[in-house]
Amino acid sequence: MNPNIEMVNRNLWVVNFGHVRMNWVDGLRFLDKKDDCNNYAALTQDGKLVVNKETEHCNNIKLMMNRLMQRSDGELADMLINLQQMVKLPHQDKYEEFLLCMVQWEIKRRSVQKEYFKRHKLLFVIEKLKERWWKKYGNNKNSYKPN
Repeated sequence: MNPNIEMVNRNLWVVNFGHVRMNWVDGLRFLDKKDDCNNYAALTQDGKLVVNKETEHCNNIKLMMNRLMQRSDGELADMLINLQQMVKLPHQDKYEEFLLCMVQWEIKRRSVQKEYFKRHKLLFVIEKLKERWWKKYGNNKNSYKPN
C-alpha cells in the first residue's frame, strides 16, 4: 500500500490531492476528471471515495462518511429526502447542506461500485468470498485481514 494513502475502510481513502496531481500516488485515477478539481472528495472508477487530506474539513468528512457507509440503502434514501426538505427551509447553519452533499456522495459511490462490479463480475465474486471469509475467520487475532 502506498504510504501517501490512508485507508479508513475499503471504500473510503484519504489522500492529499496534491500528491495525486504530482503522480506520487500510482494507479489512483478519479472517475470524472472534474472531480480532481473538487476540494473535498472524488470517486474512483471502482467506487471508492477519496477524501482530500489538504482540506480543513477532512477529519469531519472522514468520520461522517465512515458512518454513512454503514447505513442501508433505505436509510440513505430517507435521509436524502429529509435533508432535501431541511435545506429548502431558511436557516443559518450550513450543516444540513454539508450532510446532504455527503449523503449524495455515498449514494453515487454505491451506484458507481455496483456498475463496476457488473462490468467485472469475477471481482464481485472475489469480494464476496473475502467478506464471508472475514466474517467466519476474521475474529481470530492471528488471522489474515483482506484488503
